[in-house]
Amino acid sequence: MIGGLAVGDRVEVEVGPVAHGGHCVARYEGQVLFVRHTLPGERVVAEVTGIGSGNRFVYADARAVLTASPDRVVPPCPYAGRCGGCDFQHVALPAQRELKAAVVREQLQRLARLDLPVEVEPVPGDRDGLRWRTRAEFAVSDDRRVGMRPHRSHEVLSIDDCLIATDAVVGTGVLHRDPSTIAEDVGAFDVVAPSVGEPVVVPVPQDEAPDPVPDVAEHVAARMLHRQFAVSARGFWQVHPGAPATFVDAVLEMLAPRPGERALDLYSGVGVFAAALAEAVGPVGQVIAIESDATATRHAEANLAAYR
Repeated sequence: MIGGLAVGDRVEVEVGPVAHGGHCVARYEGQVLFVRHTLPGERVVAEVTGIGSGNRFVYADARAVLTASPDRVVPPCPYAGRCGGCDFQHVALPAQRELKAAVVREQLQRLARLDLPVEVEPVPGDRDGLRWRTRAEFAVSDDRRVGMRPHRSHEVLSIDDCLIATDAVVGTGVLHRDPSTIAEDVGAFDVVAPSVGEPVVVPVPQDEAPDPVPDVAEHVAARMLHRQFAVSARGFWQVHPGAPATFVDAVLEMLAPRPGERALDLYSGVGVFAAALAEAVGPVGQVIAIESDATATRHAEANLAAYR
């Protein structure tokens, strides 16, 4: 309990600015609430779902919307509000981008003391905010059903589809697996739909590090380097198919590297930025890539071999 509020309590609040993690900030009798599934300016009935660190605030969820924002829409996903995978499906897409920009602006102001304009733009290839995620991890329940976890929960919600996952991810049939075929030690399935090759479904053990898994070939947009990159199926890769090329283009535009220069690529992963920088600085330049993950480093050595 904090300031008289306990888990399960319902209070009527005016919703304030957006915060990190899909929450908006509200106050009740001086207490701070981080409320999910609402929008700035709305008036809602919020139910307390958890107590924050040091009893300084509470988590809550909107159970009834008394005054709706003009940016509120009917979520396209029937599991929105129950599944913990999406924060803003109740928000019109342009307003979603503005909310994300507001979070970044606030972080720059609070942490860096910088007051900068921030605009969130759609990534090339975006399909109305849906069917973009090329990698998803689906949880397995104790009775061997496959689904997603609700927000801040260890339960598993059975689902028939995930609207932000690509057709290739959902098309693996992982969400409709026969429970009798799922081993007892499997806690999740990591599904990857690379731009080169067939989708890969990787069983993830419940209580131990995953066994060695297959590598997945990823192809970055042809206008960038005209080549493929290998990455572990459990390794890091941008999950939006348009993101790698977009980020590389932005980095090259801001850095404007020239032939003969030296670049340092920290947290270099499998070498995407290092490869682009190597192209720019040329054979008389130098790029030093630094990465602590052994598997990513091994792939980077192969991906960057042509630039040595």
